[in-house]
Amino acid sequence: MESTISIPAQRAAPTRLTWEHWPMVRAVAWRNVRLRYKSSMLGFVWTLLNPLLFLLIFLLIFSEAFPQVENYPVFALSGLILWSFFATSSAHVMGALVENAAVLRSLAVPPLVFPLAQVLAGLFNLGMSFVPFAFILHFFGRVPHGTDVLVIPIVLCFAVFIFGLSLALSALNVFFRDIGLLWNALLPAMFYLTPIAYPSDRCRSECGGSWR
Repeated sequence: MESTISIPAQRAAPTRLTWEHWPMVRAVAWRNVRLRYKSSMLGFVWTLLNPLLFLLIFLLIFSEAFPQVENYPVFALSGLILWSFFATSSAHVMGALVENAAVLRSLAVPPLVFPLAQVLAGLFNLGMSFVPFAFILHFFGRVPHGTDVLVIPIVLCFAVFIFGLSLALSALNVFFRDIGLLWNALLPAMFYLTPIAYPSDRCRSECGGSWR
């Protein structure tokens, strides 16, 4: 009589996120935040210093070029911190699947855990960047208003947009690694094509009023 041995099939990794996976997402996001500043002496202080250092560079280069912009530091810093969130999060999300390929092959983990954790880490850094921005607003006499809370849903919508765009590029990056390199090359160009350092009406005037 022949006996057969049945080998249980390996459990397939879930493809959808559920509430059960949120502790894992938060843990990975916090790990990403800590690793980003682990080797630096100042640590999380860099989340406060980075926007201020960029603002200083902008003031030295662009403030004299656009004297018509009222409170130029506020104008520039508001765009800088959002651009930094977009550029950093999109670049990290694009590499999340490739960098964690070994984990995804060995553990039953939804692939979305790692890209989403990168966006959450970016939101943490963005929140920290709002601290020096609040001081800049106070310095220029900006009084807090009840409508300021509307920034929260706007930022969340922006985060969803970044996640969706970067996730699509991340899937392409798994098969075509040039996608990540191309994206990193396009980011500086998109920065200067976006009215962050200069007002948008300057674009319309330079283009002869063709922008609508």
